[in-house]
Amino acid sequence: MLQLSENRILARLSDAEHEQLAPRFDRVALTRSFVIAEPGMTLEFAYFPVGCVLSSLIVFENGMTVETATAGNEGMVYAGLSLRPQHMPYRIIPQIAGECLRIAAEELLRSIREIPRLGALLQRYCLSLLLETSQNAACNLRHTVEQRMARWLLLCADRSGKDEFELTQEFLAMMLGVRRQSVNVTAGLLNDRRLIDYRRGGIKVLDRAGLTSAACECYRAISRLYDAEPTA
Repeated sequence: MLQLSENRILARLSDAEHEQLAPRFDRVALTRSFVIAEPGMTLEFAYFPVGCVLSSLIVFENGMTVETATAGNEGMVYAGLSLRPQHMPYRIIPQIAGECLRIAAEELLRSIREIPRLGALLQRYCLSLLLETSQNAACNLRHTVEQRMARWLLLCADRSGKDEFELTQEFLAMMLGVRRQSVNVTAGLLNDRRLIDYRRGGIKVLDRAGLTSAACECYRAISRLYDAEPTA
């Protein structure tokens, strides 16, 4: 039987609920080249990350992209599937490669009907995701690139369960909405302070406490959204 407890949403279900749900899931490994969804398509599966981080991107008419949300072991994609099948508004890709628990969209809806606790947890996740999106918008307006990069790296480490991951300058620039030159300069400063090991194609978190100090308050605010125990 698949172990569902590696995902923090599913971990809050009972053993009996896990036993009921496990046969409906499979475990898949996602590479960074894999595209889960493109705007306009219907998503056939919901993904609950256990060792990867997934990114939802808004795609503009000129082809430019901006990250609007991430999901790791605290969450799932696409949250809208907990309501009904629908056309995707985002491109969804792995930020960090790794494993996911995957369930067919129609099976997710059936599971929500049969297990009210799962529906309540997904509703709570949708609210937390909305609040995180608001926090990110404020952060992007008011905080420095260094603070935002530190926040983003910490969240990626938390949500993937890894302190080392592959990241290119181009990808990190896209996630932060800045130029590659800004990424290179900022990552170099964090590297010089031995908070991270920054090299071509990869980053390793060396000093979590120091990186937390370098991050803005938004890291702690976002973490609290998902650490709090649900009341439902």
